[in-house]
Amino acid sequence: MLFRTLIQAWRGGSFMNQVLQDFESMLLQGEGMFRASKKLFLEEKDIEAAREEIRSIDVKVNKTERKIRKRLVEHLSVNPEEDTMATLVMMSVVKDAERIGDYCKNFVEVAELMETPLSGNWRTFFSRLFCDVEVLFPQTRAAFFETSKDHASRVMEEDYRLAKLCDEKVEEVAKSDLSTNQAVCYVLLLRYLKRVAAHLGNIASAVVQPVHKIDFLGGRGRVD
Repeated sequence: MLFRTLIQAWRGGSFMNQVLQDFESMLLQGEGMFRASKKLFLEEKDIEAAREEIRSIDVKVNKTERKIRKRLVEHLSVNPEEDTMATLVMMSVVKDAERIGDYCKNFVEVAELMETPLSGNWRTFFSRLFCDVEVLFPQTRAAFFETSKDHASRVMEEDYRLAKLCDEKVEEVAKSDLSTNQAVCYVLLLRYLKRVAAHLGNIASAVVQPVHKIDFLGGRGRVD
């Protein structure tokens, strides 16, 4: 894909290379927020401490997003005929990275709502689901920064699998005898985990899809 070629070319220039470094930092910070969120449900981390940690990192992510967008706009204003496609792609994936932080803040809200901790089969299920999503972070970085079609395809396939799994589990919750509080909280967790995976899948899709197909999974369409 042309975008893979442009990413390699960008690494040779200090201006755009900084954009890539800042974007990588956003992904690493998003992973840190996600891990803090995971601990809320599986390691009984203090909610107030997690909220402060996630909020602090999210502020940095938002500032980095604005810095990247400013750099990209400045780059196009000076070079309107150059790198237009790659700039559009970067605008898209940077927004995906920023949205991950928003969902991590939503996890804190769910933890506050939960009246009882995860237990039994549901704890086992969510433990696996959190781990499966967490693994996508380093895989997505590898796909994007190594411009690896194979890595990108694996992330997109896993995103698709997790989306279907979360939808199936929402249906299971709807037909269960869980308490109202448990049902609401579990469905929210499923939706937020699905969306985090989806944003990572979107980023990976930039490596293998043309601009107009970013966010779509190999012709099957986005699973929302």
